[in-house]
Amino acid sequence: CCYVDDNGNKRTFYGEQCGKHMMNDLFNKYKNPAEKDGAPPSITMFAHNLTYDFLTGLAEHLQIKSTIEKGSRVMMAQGTFYGLKVKLQDTYALITAPLSKFGKMFKLDQEKEVMPYDVYTEQRMKQKKPLVDIAECLDCLKESEKEQFKNNCKKWNTIVDGKVDIVKYSAIYCMADCDVLMKGYKKFSSMIQKVCGLDVDHYVSNASIADEFLVSRGCYDGCVEVHGITRAFIQKCLVGGRTMFANNEKQAQTEEGTQISDFDAVSLYPSAMKRLNGFLLGSPELVEGEMTKYENLKKTSGYYIRAKITKVKKHRSFPLLSYINKKGVRTFSNDMEGKIVFIDNVALEDAIEFQGVEFEIIDGYYFNNGFNTKIIKVIQEVFQARLDMKKEKNPIEQIYKLIMNSSYGKTCLKEINEKYDYVANDEFDKHMSRNYNWIKKAVKCENGNGYRITSTNKINEHANRVHIGIQILSMSKRIMNEVMTTAEDNNMPIYYQDTDSMHIHLEDVEKLQKIYNKKYGRELVGKQMGQFHTDFDLHGCTDVYSEKFIALGKKCYIDCLVGTDEETGEKKHGYHIRLKGVPTESILGYAKTNNKRPLEIYQGMYEGKEFTFDLLQNEHGKRIRFKKNDNMTFSTVAKFERKIKF
Repeated sequence: CCYVDDNGNKRTFYGEQCGKHMMNDLFNKYKNPAEKDGAPPSITMFAHNLTYDFLTGLAEHLQIKSTIEKGSRVMMAQGTFYGLKVKLQDTYALITAPLSKFGKMFKLDQEKEVMPYDVYTEQRMKQKKPLVDIAECLDCLKESEKEQFKNNCKKWNTIVDGKVDIVKYSAIYCMADCDVLMKGYKKFSSMIQKVCGLDVDHYVSNASIADEFLVSRGCYDGCVEVHGITRAFIQKCLVGGRTMFANNEKQAQTEEGTQISDFDAVSLYPSAMKRLNGFLLGSPELVEGEMTKYENLKKTSGYYIRAKITKVKKHRSFPLLSYINKKGVRTFSNDMEGKIVFIDNVALEDAIEFQGVEFEIIDGYYFNNGFNTKIIKVIQEVFQARLDMKKEKNPIEQIYKLIMNSSYGKTCLKEINEKYDYVANDEFDKHMSRNYNWIKKAVKCENGNGYRITSTNKINEHANRVHIGIQILSMSKRIMNEVMTTAEDNNMPIYYQDTDSMHIHLEDVEKLQKIYNKKYGRELVGKQMGQFHTDFDLHGCTDVYSEKFIALGKKCYIDCLVGTDEETGEKKHGYHIRLKGVPTESILGYAKTNNKRPLEIYQGMYEGKEFTFDLLQNEHGKRIRFKKNDNMTFSTVAKFERKIKF
């Protein structure tokens, strides 16, 4: 267990109680003096992927007061250690990139991370000084990592009688991570201050930073937050990115000579923000009486309605309308006649134009106070600033990218129906008697310092700008719809769409570009907002395309890639693999164990065969996976398999 502080002091602690030893050290260092207002002394600790560090080494030693959680992730936690106030922040929620990429992102000196995890067994860790043959360590690593590991051992002086002192190695490795995190976070903080004028320490996530940036630039001036019944109704119009294959049927393009492009939109959501008239001003009004007539409603600034679809004149391979099926999955379908939909003005206009949809308006809300247009200028400035910084190879371009990609997320934030309370042992009975109607679960913390209580929020006071987020999402789909319907109307097949990209024959891209340019008067191919480009990536290669492609379901597909080596001009091959719920390395591990090529596995699934994947397997042996428990502990997952059949 290691830490680096603001003054560059570095400490390492060993043993099963290393977390407690570290907290004792920090307590002795920071317990005095008290803060100016008489409040107890406090410290803030940062970890990249806080959930692991917090639950494996620190939670058991703290009196936990509160946490902010998202799914199984702990984004922030607060507690005390013998009167020392401790705040813990997950830096990954702010900088959503692996620590291994900090060197490139922030121009830091950083060694390549190499760790032979499999040699760290419980039995060995009980030894006073565990030593492991270097050959055994190398067997746990990829070929590309072995030389680096040997260099690390030599440089860090961890070889003892031809064996590796794996505790010393891990301590130096851990300290290097702490050092990189501290330097990277400080650079990130200064960049945010420079670009946004904000103190990053005041925010829990990058979405919060991006949202505050738009607020500070006046993009939401005059725009309301909606809540209660109004928000709940409008939120039903929220439809995420369309991910599907043509006609909702499995796809296979494996014949010789196939060349498929991944035709990708440039910064899709920022492009949608720029293309909107702006963000809707004022408060919503009810759609009733004469306003249920479309000729009246379409004259307003924007609307969110419930409507009954009476006719769909034109069927599409990628339909525009959708419904939630019996399994709770959103399905885009041509079979919408008689169905009730919740839809906004942008999406409805597209349904009318591209599918000839007819409908009856039931009710809804409309806005009719015009637009705050500042977002159009601001998002273009941010995009251009990123391009300029990227040309200069300035790492600050990552901050502009973060702002663009995260800026709309807070508008659609769903209500939080649960809350977590941490109650001391002597307060437990009182808390239970006062709140029993709302309590869902009470679990005693592993450290014995109280209980973690999960409760239902008594009153839903949630408010957001979901009406703005919906318009951004709908405009992003319009950008895709214009391209995809143009291709379909001109007999250029598209096989798969994944929100902001589509699989289309490489030879059709140039033809599509000419037809689109003539139809819409805009350049289709390029690197500016609203444009598209081919986006397959194969390391060190240009002119990359897919020679074989199989799509099985949403985010479940394989591309066999071919590219031209930039240095030698030779053809190189690789894979682009996705199988929702199964890591790529587990698929590659299955392929190696069963002596199969990845394409054979997908071909088998395409034919309806069932496969069982070990999610703890990779090409080099076993992966480590942990599970977060209700009592604020982590445990190692011993078995994790997933059966897949299409």
